Amino acid sequence: LAKLYFVEPNLRYKTIFKETFENPNIEGCLFKKSNDVCASCIILGDFVYDVEGDDCENPNGEFIEIKNICDFDCNLDEWQISDESRKKYEFNNIKLSQNSILRLHSGEGNDFLSVNPTLYWYKDTKDKCPVIWNNDFDTVYLRDANSLLIFKKSYSEF
Repeated sequence: LAKLYFVEPNLRYKTIFKETFENPNIEGCLFKKSNDVCASCIILGDFVYDVEGDDCENPNGEFIEIKNICDFDCNLDEWQISDESRKKYEFNNIKLSQNSILRLHSGEGNDFLSVNPTLYWYKDTKDKCPVIWNNDFDTVYLRDANSLLIFKKSYSEF
């Protein structure tokens, strides 16, 4: 999926592109909202995108939480979370129980899949610095199995 990305000083048409890109009435809009039964009650919880010190020395200090505030369980199978660049994580066989929280760490680790699952973005990476989130600005996108938007949040919105 395409994403908007602007580099200074090339900001002349930023407003026009942004309005067009995010208009859900345009065919093929990448910000079309999901109609999944869980779309209205899956929300962003805690989000730590900048740990103290060198991010590369503590990649699991960075994490994002997804909360299920529904009064029913939600199947997140094939849902995707991504950042402003092309880093993407796909949830496989994940059911998020009602009123529970899923935590996704940036680094490596062993997934814990019971109540309040804890997951790890990187698996057996050779990357010396397995961090996801930029410290100065980034955007979180959560999409359903059909790539329709559940939520989009930029750091400036927190």
